[in-house]
Amino acid sequence: LVLQAKHIQNLTGHERAQEGPRMLAMLQDTALRNCERYAPAEATNVLYWVMRCAAALNEKVRGELPQKYMGAVRSHVSKLGLHEVVNLIRAFASALEQVEYLWTSVREEGEASLQEQLADVLQPALQRLARRHEHMSFSELSQLVAALSRFESDEVDALMLQVAPAFFARVGPTFDDRLEAVHTITANLAGVVLAYAQARVPASEIVGEMLMEVVRTSERYSYFHLGLACYAACLERIPTSHPIWDCVVAEIQRAGPLVEMEVQTVVVLCCSVAEHKAAPELFMSAVDRIDHCGWRSVASLCTALPKCSGLTADQLEEAFTAVEGGLERVLPDLAAGYICVAMQRLLTVKGEGFGQSECFRKTMVALTRKARRLDPTNIVRLLEAYVRYECLRLSPSTPDLVWAVSREIVRKLHNFLPSELRRLHVAMVATRGSVAYTDWVLPCVEERLEEVKDEEDPPAPSKRDLLSFD
Repeated sequence: LVLQAKHIQNLTGHERAQEGPRMLAMLQDTALRNCERYAPAEATNVLYWVMRCAAALNEKVRGELPQKYMGAVRSHVSKLGLHEVVNLIRAFASALEQVEYLWTSVREEGEASLQEQLADVLQPALQRLARRHEHMSFSELSQLVAALSRFESDEVDALMLQVAPAFFARVGPTFDDRLEAVHTITANLAGVVLAYAQARVPASEIVGEMLMEVVRTSERYSYFHLGLACYAACLERIPTSHPIWDCVVAEIQRAGPLVEMEVQTVVVLCCSVAEHKAAPELFMSAVDRIDHCGWRSVASLCTALPKCSGLTADQLEEAFTAVEGGLERVLPDLAAGYICVAMQRLLTVKGEGFGQSECFRKTMVALTRKARRLDPTNIVRLLEAYVRYECLRLSPSTPDLVWAVSREIVRKLHNFLPSELRRLHVAMVATRGSVAYTDWVLPCVEERLEEVKDEEDPPAPSKRDLLSFD
């Protein structure tokens, strides 16, 4: 089963798009049928690889799969080796993001059950790791904190802070520079920095010290790892006076076209968000290569454009034209959330001017087709943009899009945070009567809003994706 999962994960091109989802569904069927036959370590391995396979295909898994496997290993965590415990936590971290429920009521019940099982399984696992983490390799520690950064609990926060000294003990000027050890640290340290930047723990000091180590040994790192370090610095709001910024910018500028486009555009986005002085120059150099950009790079440039304040009027016009063309080219590959964010960013830059373009028309059509994948946050953003921009209200595609979004509002009504419900209600009241489809949705929203009128949003998690920054 694990070999089959690895095979599916390695599919490429047409075979990946056409056969991947079908093969993943068969893999899940097999895993569900045979769950009781596996020993705890085997069950952990199977769950881990199924989750990795689903993530590689950008597909969801059925809710009963992680629940069934969690039930199978819940009482056997103490019998697992440290490597299996790490894989178990990594699989659970993926489960929180990969699980798909078909209906809101099932989703609510499923998530509650999932969280309860996670608490039961994670507690003994965290206790073991707290006692034994010093015996783990640098690579295993890196994988552990990367997975833990996706959980939000006091126990996880305490363990991440407890593990941090183990990293400092293995890096620094006094470390024994054995070739294999140096290679392991180089391959993992940037990922560790990013994990602490993404976590809920107050980690500015930890991230800052680790970034200094990256600066000290920057010649050892690939451009990809330098990009990760820059991303972590931006997430953690490390000031641009920190040496990591000038170090990464200098390496990217020195390499020029040798840098992968995805890395270059991430650095452009980070420098634009952080308002680094080199952001305009980096942005224009990325624009010159936009024909080689994939969808991730185009999404990064769309997000960076309104934040890159140092561009001149001529540069802004040139950059906007190039980014608009890039967005139109990659629309078939973009997820619904990224399409929504990209459209919102370009409307911020050009407003009604973008609304008259062919790219805007195609964006509206693509968003309508993929509306089922919109999450509550992007639904709210979309309706707020609908109120603000006349081009959205007058587009021929608007009725179809509003119908699709209205359906998703009802399907996902219980997933909206109280603050999102309030913003949604304001937007829908402002557009009431302009599109008839919203009339039957508004009473549902008002009823749900009445239920949560005294509730507040839960504590906001740390920001993990620069593409979602407001």
